[in-house]
Amino acid sequence: MDTDSEVNILMSAESRRQWVKITKRYGMTQKTSLGRLVTWFVNQHELVQSVALGQLPPEHVGNILKLIRPHDGSVAEAGADRMADETEKDEGDDEADKRKKGKNGGEAG
Repeated sequence: MDTDSEVNILMSAESRRQWVKITKRYGMTQKTSLGRLVTWFVNQHELVQSVALGQLPPEHVGNILKLIRPHDGSVAEAGADRMADETEKDEGDDEADKRKKGKNGGEAG
């Protein structure tokens, strides 16, 4: 049985301020927007994931990205299909988060 999971994250105060601005700009809860980012990330080629996580030497990143660029479309299309499925589910999550926020007066997430 698949169930949703919650994870706490640690970020700097400045990152938090910027993240709050972004989520407000798009009218999303922090929880939903982070969920969408994670969904996008896990659907990326493992080399893209390695670059994003800082696991590759910076001097090689440009060459590695050039190598995977031909595969970029298929990876992006597969990710977009999965994102569409997640977005439909997340729209219901946003409404639940808003109701929760209204009850306790704080940001859900």
